Amino acid sequence: MGIMDISKVVQNPTTSELYEYALQPVHRASLGDHTVFDTTITDTGALSVSSGVRTGRSPKDKRIVLDETTKDVIWWGDVNMPIEPIGYARNR
Repeated sequence: MGIMDISKVVQNPTTSELYEYALQPVHRASLGDHTVFDTTITDTGALSVSSGVRTGRSPKDKRIVLDETTKDVIWWGDVNMPIEPIGYARNR
């Protein structure tokens, strides 16, 4: 695998442009024996994307802002890791 071809970059697309792009047949993929990734519109109008069998989360990437509101009510540890408000603002 390498870097994807990004010859066409769309900046600030509208919601309808995002839907049109996501629903193109080219975005259907099959990885060997894995489930075909599929994009549909739900009955509520939301865009729904199936990520196949590899749907795991990255709990070690979870950060919660450490401030006066959260410092004594969050169970801090390997999963709930603190981030300073300035770090959150920078990443947001």
